[in-house]
Order: sequence, then structure tokens, then C-alpha cells
Amino acid sequence: MLKLVICDDDSTFAEKLKEKVSDFFSKNSVVFRFNIFSDGSEIIRGNEKFDVVFLDIDMPEITGMETADFLNKRNSQTKIIFVTSHDSYVYESIEYQPFAYLRKSKLKDELNPTLNRLLQYINTDNQLITFNIKTADNALQHERTKTGEIICRINDIIYIEGASHNVNVNTIDAKFEAYGTTLNELEQELSEMGFIRIQKSFIVNYRYIYSINTDDITLDDKTHLPISRKKIAEVQKKFQKWMRG
Repeated sequence: MLKLVICDDDSTFAEKLKEKVSDFFSKNSVVFRFNIFSDGSEIIRGNEKFDVVFLDIDMPEITGMETADFLNKRNSQTKIIFVTSHDSYVYESIEYQPFAYLRKSKLKDELNPTLNRLLQYINTDNQLITFNIKTADNALQHERTKTGEIICRINDIIYIEGASHNVNVNTIDAKFEAYGTTLNELEQELSEMGFIRIQKSFIVNYRYIYSINTDDITLDDKTHLPISRKKIAEVQKKFQKWMRG
């Protein structure tokens, strides 16, 4: 069962959002349960873990970003979808690793694409990719095939770096060099799964981007990767696309 939460001090909007989300998941045969809270403190006081939280940013007592920080520390697997009336919060919200960012004024246009992406994520959360391994650091944590290839979850890949005729794959728990594929081929395969080409040598999983700067991007673990200045606008556009669904 999918555990869903809406946290918004506007009860009328919360009920409207609940109706639309419920209708979507019912039509897609997803079993779910909803909770509605008017303040982040109601989430913080409880002990329950949730799968998806639709979180208003601008709330009077505890802000949505403060609530998101708490949720990330309690359960990093919770998908946070910020819902706000203010476009200006989108870059500030990156720090809290939201799954998406919905504008209340654009709800009609942005909600269904976001829910479709959420459904795809739920259905493909364990989607795998296989690499022919050359060298590895802690790669034994990943499953191996009988011929010695490494199998890892696509969503666990943070970034991939092109290296001559091979690629260096960096995941949440391992680093390894793989051969038999190119960065261009992987970009084509992974671009519809949230991976963004930031310059000729790197593709990055948008889920792990902390900030986009003028000369580089910062990842959640504070790693800095160079970004092509010619690509900054394109990277920002793609990042916003994935954030907004």
C-alpha cells in the first residue's frame, strides 16, 4: 500500500489535491492511503513513515523545507513533492532533494505529468543495468552475473564519467570502471530516466544534484563536477523539467 500525505495549511486546496491524486491512482489500480495535515509539526510529532509527501513550502509554524529536512533524516526513501505558490523557491528547495516541485497556479498542467513520473518511478524503482566490469572499488556489494558483470539499480547511479574507451560509474555504494559501452550510448539509454549531460565527460542523475553553479555542479555528497558554460541553461532547464515532472 502506498502511504500518501498532503501537508498544507490551506484545507480547501488540500482537499482539491487529494481528490485529484486519489482519482489518478485509483484509475491506475494503485492501492493507497491518504493522511492530510495542516502543519509540518503534525508529521514531526508522529512516528509513521510515508512513501510520498505533498508538502506546502510556505506554512506559518514549521516551513515545508524544515519539514522536508526532518523527513529526509527519518527516511531518505520518502518522495517529497513541494507544492507552492512561489516560483522563487525552486532553487532553494534543491537542498532538500525533492522528487518534484509543483506550482499551485500551474497545478492543472503539472500534476498529471508529475504523478505519471512518480508511478513510473514506483514501477521501475528496481530497474537494473548491467556493466562489463574492468576495475572496482567495493563493487562486490553489487550483484554479479555468472560471467562476472556487475548488475546495479539505475536509481543508485549518481554519475558516470567518460574515460577514453571506458566509463567510470559512481553509485551510492561503489565505484567501478566498465568497458564495452560509451558515454554517448549511456546518455541515450538513461536520458529518459533523469540523467543529464552536463559536459562532454559527465552524465549525472538529477536526483543527486544539490546545486547548479556557474562553473560546476555540486552533488549531495559535496562532490563538484565541471559543467560546460554553454550547457548551463540547458542543464537548468532539464533539471527543472525533472523537478516539475
